[in-house]
Amino acid sequence: MFLCELTNPLEVRCTKTTIKEQVHCMHYMHLVLLGVFKRLLTIWTGDWSKKHFKHKLGTWERAKLERRIHRIRLSYPEEFHRIPTTFKCTGQLKAKELRTLLLYTGPVIFKCVLSKEKYEHFIYLHLAIRILCSSTLCKTYSQFARECLQHFAYRFGEIYGNNHLIYNVHSLIHLVDDCEIHGPLDSISAFPFETYLGSMKMLVRSPYKVLAQIVRRISELEKVSEYNQVLKPSIFNQHSKSNDLFTSLKPNTRSNSFYLCKNGAVVKVVAFSASEVKMFVAPRNFYSTPMKSTFLDIFRSSGMEGNIKRMPIEDVLLVAKCWVIPAGMTCCFVPLLHYNY
Repeated sequence: MFLCELTNPLEVRCTKTTIKEQVHCMHYMHLVLLGVFKRLLTIWTGDWSKKHFKHKLGTWERAKLERRIHRIRLSYPEEFHRIPTTFKCTGQLKAKELRTLLLYTGPVIFKCVLSKEKYEHFIYLHLAIRILCSSTLCKTYSQFARECLQHFAYRFGEIYGNNHLIYNVHSLIHLVDDCEIHGPLDSISAFPFETYLGSMKMLVRSPYKVLAQIVRRISELEKVSEYNQVLKPSIFNQHSKSNDLFTSLKPNTRSNSFYLCKNGAVVKVVAFSASEVKMFVAPRNFYSTPMKSTFLDIFRSSGMEGNIKRMPIEDVLLVAKCWVIPAGMTCCFVPLLHYNY
């Protein structure tokens, strides 16, 4: 009745949009990673359209991307199981690979490859999603994340054309509302369910009564656990890794010994028994637009100090594990979001 009383078509359109916005809650794996960000990658690599190459990267830029993504393969911490290895088939990238590119390696890989306008536009999306995925940053910078997503959505059509202004781009504006209601994006993520789909598929032996087979196999596994007096949780229960950083310490390793301290310094744990650490030299901002990266504890440094400092491990006050990403003659270190950081 309310829609019929309106005479202005624009008012009718706005009202319909308002009704749709009441059910806008979407999982960011499909909305952001497999939706908006994957579309960006296919536009840059030319896989989106074989006829329009306006925004496609040149041969030199794509070769530079391949060299960079190959160079950082040895720096991946053990928490990452799916490692993106190439940009030749961007349409086949999985959601976890896209998540790694968006939250961690994207600012390093795409710097000086994309144009300044497109790179800064991408950083708006990177900043907003990283803030909304963190339980601590989400409380402090939620309003800033809202402004970043609004800017990203409004500029998307101006940069790439109005034909790419799909409903996913509009829905980005409402991600902050979902976080204010349900918590950070990772707390309402469907990634654990997607992970256990593979385990459940292994329980199926024939296409006949698939659901019944899964229920019986789960019941059998739980009965065996009780018989052997081994406490194994059901696969329907939520699983989470330990948040204790001390259990994950692996001193003097290539990629698993870098940590962020409470005072903002990044150290490399050289020896666990003697609590020997090395500090990084003069950390600086990796990017400064639209926000200085140091506010999110993302730094750039030219290397580590030669001196080794010894101190009790309790005095180091570790906050989060860091990923040190090679970036030309320098390195960029980014805190991992796995430890409620």
